[in-house]
Amino acid sequence: SPTFIAITTLKEGMFIDINDSFLLATGYSREEVVGHTASELGIWPGDDDYNKTFGQLFLNESVHNREVKCRTKSGDVLTVLWSAEKISIEDKPCIISVILDITERKKLESQLLHSQKMEAVGQLAGGVAHDFNNILSAIVNYVYLLQSKTKEDETLKGDLDQITALS
Repeated sequence: SPTFIAITTLKEGMFIDINDSFLLATGYSREEVVGHTASELGIWPGDDDYNKTFGQLFLNESVHNREVKCRTKSGDVLTVLWSAEKISIEDKPCIISVILDITERKKLESQLLHSQKMEAVGQLAGGVAHDFNNILSAIVNYVYLLQSKTKEDETLKGDLDQITALS
């Protein structure tokens, strides 16, 4: 399964079992994880995600698709969708967690958002340039009209020629 699956004790949060996808994504071996807590392994990068997530779990008995961060053994931070349910194993309260890595999806969403912003800026710049060109065209046309009416005044004709040379 591409999803990570972990079973932990409810009280201590000690890992009882994890699947191979969990191990592959986090970089830990089974021996490093089973019998230890997420806190001992440093899997939760911040207390905020941990407190909110487990607060919701204890309040509602389950959590569905909560976006949180988790840290791998190498220190990389993954963005995951975490779902969990309280279960009982041999009359011992436990939690089964199903975790989907959405790190790549979040990167692609960020790139798409950036691309859309750049497109909007380009459209805005194009609109401003178009409007400026319209105004400039009107000015140049008025200069041509003035040039046709001022054949005798060499100073004014020179100034008007300079305006048309710039446009």
